Amino acid sequence: QLERRNLQDSDSSTSDEGARTEPHVAPNDELAVLSNCGKLVNGFRAFFEDFKQGAKLYRDIDFMLTGVAYNFYAMSNWIPFVFMAHRAEKLSIPQKDVYLLITVLGAGTTIGAILLVIFSEKLKKISAIVQQSVTLFVMGGVVLIGLTSTNITALMVNVGLFAVASTWALVLCGPVPLELAGKDRAGQAYAQLYFLSTISMLGGPVLAGYLYDVTSAYTLPYLLGGISGVISGLLLATVAWRRKRAASNTLAKNNCHRKTTTAARSSVKTVSLSDHNTSLKIAQTEC
Repeated sequence: QLERRNLQDSDSSTSDEGARTEPHVAPNDELAVLSNCGKLVNGFRAFFEDFKQGAKLYRDIDFMLTGVAYNFYAMSNWIPFVFMAHRAEKLSIPQKDVYLLITVLGAGTTIGAILLVIFSEKLKKISAIVQQSVTLFVMGGVVLIGLTSTNITALMVNVGLFAVASTWALVLCGPVPLELAGKDRAGQAYAQLYFLSTISMLGGPVLAGYLYDVTSAYTLPYLLGGISGVISGLLLATVAWRRKRAASNTLAKNNCHRKTTTAARSSVKTVSLSDHNTSLKIAQTEC
């Protein structure tokens, strides 16, 4: 029908020499254009709303401490990954054993994921922030101990432990934002923390490579990676302590309010007004 109408309009316009032909736009096409424009506008509104909600996260001290901790975590994680094989070659490890070292790294990653699945139910009662803090302590310590590993056996054990700890820390990057920001803003918190960690994810290996170029040894790069892991664990431990203290203060305030209310209700009907006010002040003072 639309084609027939367009043909009729075309015939009528061509029959009249003075008339100008104009393209015919179907009503459905106009509605589609308006609908797409509306979707585009709504998309921009949703984007800016999400941006504002994400910006509010930076007002939270615990979130900012976690962001700094994730920067150190990324540095501690990627320096051994990038330079492990070249360091082994500098220690005169045969090429085939270097390949074996990379195999151990992959196997350790798999073992870390399996162990996490096995113990995940038993560790539910422990805060994810506490778990990741301990894991980062272990990872930083393993990197520092790696400086003393000079033969293939010691390197295999060190790399395997590092892979297990690294996998555990990486998987916990999901529950930690959920614990920090709640279910509604967990996605935004995860995205912002990942964005912050990219600073060291990219810059950490570059800095370590520069230190190697200057010193011609991997002592300073591995010290940088190990100390960064320990610092990230300390920062997350601080976040866990702050959150526990805040929860204890909230519980104490709730108990104080309940105690004051109970004292007021029990005395208001049995004693005089002055005695009632006195008992209320005593309850408030005890809180």
